[in-house]
Amino acid sequence: MKHALILEKDSDSARKIVRVLGWLGYTSAPAKTPDQAMNAVSAIKFDLIITCAAKSAHERRALTGELKRLAPEAVVILVRDTGEHVSHCPGISAVIERPPSYDVLRSIVEFGIDGCGLQMVHMPIAVERRRSVK
Repeated sequence: MKHALILEKDSDSARKIVRVLGWLGYTSAPAKTPDQAMNAVSAIKFDLIITCAAKSAHERRALTGELKRLAPEAVVILVRDTGEHVSHCPGISAVIERPPSYDVLRSIVEFGIDGCGLQMVHMPIAVERRRSVK
């Protein structure tokens, strides 16, 4: 069984994503806040992370980068509002617009992740700030 973390501010959109991912063979864990998402990623190995927030409200670090650091093998998808500009956020594999449609999610999951078309984003060591100094 594959696991997905859903951090979505719109409850209707979150339910739709959970339903579609269930059809595609994923068990979903919804999170309401970035802190809940970070705690969940620390405890469970996720294959897919869908988030509506690229950054936390009180953090300088990108939420997507932190999620990717905790789950390096997971694919991170950012859901943005229509017309919203997304600046450079580390760790993102794909950006989709709200409300996410069944066709978009299916194409990313079935053909992108499971079909090896969407490659996971690799975070080079030079970008990682928490590397050990030798």
